Amino acid sequence: MKLLALFILFVLLSRFSISQQMEIDFVKIPSGTFMMGSPENETGRQQNEKQHQVTLSSYWMSKNEITFAQYDYFCKKTGRSKPSDEVDHRGRNWGRGNRPVINVSWDDAVAFAAWMGGRLPTEAEWEYACRAGTTTPYNTGDTITWEQCNLSQEYRSKFSHLNLNKTSPVGSYPANPWGLNDLHGNVAEWCSDWYAPYSTNPQVNPKGPASGEFRIARGGVWDGPYLMSRSSFRTSAYTDGKSEVLGFRIVVDAENWEKNKRILEEYKDTAKKRIIIQWVDIPQGTFMMGTKSKETRRNGYYTFSDELERKVEMYAFKMSKNEITFEQYDIFCELTGREKPDDLGWGRGSRPVINVSWIDADAFAKWLGCYLPSQEEWEYACRAGTSTFYSTGKKISLDQENFDRDPPYEKHPTNILGKNQTMPVGSYPTNPWGLNDMHGNVKEWTRDRYDNYAWIRGGSFLSSADNCRSADRDNDDINDIRGELGFRIVTH
Repeated sequence: MKLLALFILFVLLSRFSISQQMEIDFVKIPSGTFMMGSPENETGRQQNEKQHQVTLSSYWMSKNEITFAQYDYFCKKTGRSKPSDEVDHRGRNWGRGNRPVINVSWDDAVAFAAWMGGRLPTEAEWEYACRAGTTTPYNTGDTITWEQCNLSQEYRSKFSHLNLNKTSPVGSYPANPWGLNDLHGNVAEWCSDWYAPYSTNPQVNPKGPASGEFRIARGGVWDGPYLMSRSSFRTSAYTDGKSEVLGFRIVVDAENWEKNKRILEEYKDTAKKRIIIQWVDIPQGTFMMGTKSKETRRNGYYTFSDELERKVEMYAFKMSKNEITFEQYDIFCELTGREKPDDLGWGRGSRPVINVSWIDADAFAKWLGCYLPSQEEWEYACRAGTSTFYSTGKKISLDQENFDRDPPYEKHPTNILGKNQTMPVGSYPTNPWGLNDMHGNVKEWTRDRYDNYAWIRGGSFLSSADNCRSADRDNDDINDIRGELGFRIVTH
């Protein structure tokens, strides 16, 4: 009875929504210590499941895997493409609604979690919540049956009428002892950690390594065997990987619960009131993107930086007049529980935010229902009707933009006039369409990606004039952060 009373005390359910179309049930997970991994004699054990002690603080976890209904609403509000729900052998769609969302990448899951004011669970948080105080291979005991979770047909030959061969609506099977559904089946779930071997030392709130090649996914799947559904089983995938067996759930830190509850109820109104974006209307039109092959200072040494000239037709859109500032991004961090980026001691406020990855920038944009600009949008807005090296003409000077040094024809030694750091946005004259800092201050992420890289446009306070040209291109890993790299946003 005492254990039951403690269970009732700690496992509290709370429901909140940001609209009638977006409701998520959360379960409060108590703080505690457990043995993560599996004992050496556990059937099906893998070598990467070394047992070690882990202590965790309390947090809230979504009772169910995020559903299509929830994710589709997110897509509607942010302009993202909706993922496929797959088709069965008879050509019929599996269905959306209350089934777990699938075919979403790690980046997609992170963006949804941030938009909801939460995050993905760490691998330790996931296993702790899955075990729910148990130490057996499954939270159901030493074995698990097809009546208890959505597993593959391979282990259902005696009960073939229970074979689904697809996902099931969340909550179709009994919950675990802490009230969470579908942890041993249905779909595997993205976690925040990079994959790496376990440390055998005791851990407190572990978050995994700082970098890696694959992200962790945990839990059983509808087409997987029961041995791969154990509480300790580990798998992983590339961050841009998408699969019909992979979804996610989200968590909210306990200390931020009340704050995030308010965010989830009113986050759009709050964001609009506190984050003020000055927009510039960019007109519909046609322009020549890139540079002529004989243009001096043309960046064409590498295939990835090719500036081949081509005609591009553009629709009208709105672009933020300035690069996103620390003041704006810090509010986003406060409202979503993200860690604020380092300003390198230069100051925050109206200076452009720096040390943000592409994932960070994309999350901010989507959280506001906006986008990072495409390369075409960026260059079209930067040129502002011009066809010269810069929107200022064939030349640019240090009284027009914040960059490292004037071109050789100005005969200035390196850094004689350079600021060697960012400046408050709008410290220099605008381009012909009223946009600030397109040729300097910080380089800017665009939404265009290839593999794990994203394109970057514009010059920075570290750039030579040649690298501040309207057509200049650069790229970087989407996880990288730099003191000269920020972003601006667009909306259509």
